[in-house]
Amino acid sequence: KKDDRKKPPAAVKTKKKSKKKPLVLGIVGAVLAVAAGAVILLTVNGKQRAKRADYESLLARAGQVCDTDPQRAQSLYEEAHGLYPTEIEPQMGYAYALYRGGSYAECVTYIEDSLALGKAYDTDVQSKLAEILAAAYFEQEDYASAAAFFRLSTAGGDLTVPAMRDYAVSLGRLGDV
Repeated sequence: KKDDRKKPPAAVKTKKKSKKKPLVLGIVGAVLAVAAGAVILLTVNGKQRAKRADYESLLARAGQVCDTDPQRAQSLYEEAHGLYPTEIEPQMGYAYALYRGGSYAECVTYIEDSLALGKAYDTDVQSKLAEILAAAYFEQEDYASAAAFFRLSTAGGDLTVPAMRDYAVSLGRLGDV
């Protein structure tokens, strides 16, 4: 009988083993979950980096062809905008490509209506958009609007030499020498 007393009952043995199994399974499950999370995070980060690289490549290529092939630049800017719809660079580039392509009325409409002249953006962006808009008005010989937007473009403090020249010509055409 002494041997029977030293051995725990069969039910107790089962309980001890079953307590270890859930603990081990829980630890293994947690490790697997962390590993899966890490793999997912690395995959997402890799995709984000690739997407950003594509975006920057599209902007660079569009900038390179904007003066020589504005229609191609427009297409590239639209692709870049599709990748990051909240970024302003592709939209400004698109507006400039419209201007460079001679689509002055479309450029004016795009900036004034679609972009609301960049009112949601900082002063530098608004100044650049105002300069593009002024140049488009200048090409349409609407010198009053051109002068007003050239003046607005000076808010950013970075008025280009061609813009200053066109501003002066606009004022001169209006008789404001």
